[in-house]
Amino acid sequence: MPAKHPTPPTVTEEGRALGRERALAARRERAEIKKRLKAGDLKPVDALKMPAVQRMHVYEFLKALPGVGYPTARKIMERCFISEKKRVEGLGSRQQMALIDYLGEVFR
Repeated sequence: MPAKHPTPPTVTEEGRALGRERALAARRERAEIKKRLKAGDLKPVDALKMPAVQRMHVYEFLKALPGVGYPTARKIMERCFISEKKRVEGLGSRQQMALIDYLGEVFR
């Protein structure tokens, strides 16, 4: 007997439009945070606590820091035992502490 799959929920055009608006607002907020990080207007340790940053990949977050490019971001992540695919919200407590300690030392 074949398994019955439930029908996916139908989304109205208004629901799709609302979803697009929310996604656009989230992307703009993350872009603004990255711009402030690059300019030095926002401390990295403070930015890690922001809800918008929680959805960013750690690699993307690190590359937004001044003077950090691909090689440096990889070195930082290796030092803190963080996989390249991790998001900030998915870090374990030890990874978070290692990253915060490193950022506190380098970006005061």
